[in-house]
Amino acid sequence: MIKHEGKRYSTDTIKRRRIIYSNDISITKISDSEMFLETSLYINTNSVYKLELVNKDNEKKKLTGEAISSFLRRTQRGNDDYVPIYEVGIKFIELSDVEKQFIDKLKSEYANEPANK
Repeated sequence: MIKHEGKRYSTDTIKRRRIIYSNDISITKISDSEMFLETSLYINTNSVYKLELVNKDNEKKKLTGEAISSFLRRTQRGNDDYVPIYEVGIKFIELSDVEKQFIDKLKSEYANEPANK
């Protein structure tokens, strides 16, 4: 018999985590308190997410946000089928002054980018 060390946890007590990569999302709008993004992944509203954002200088910040809205925006042709594209609103939670400065820097980067049309 194998002897286990440490406390054991039932899988129903551990929260399931989901990793979303940057190629799965596109930020469409960002403000001091929230951002909107498009993704092919369904995001649950009223759920809290940890977001790692990276600016053009490769500075990274992990921010916490709550999904306040999520709806089907459009569909686009995939390899064999149509893929749903959702627009998701994320409201930032308890931002520090450093995180607020980081968001200000991101906003100025987005404001200086040419529009994709």
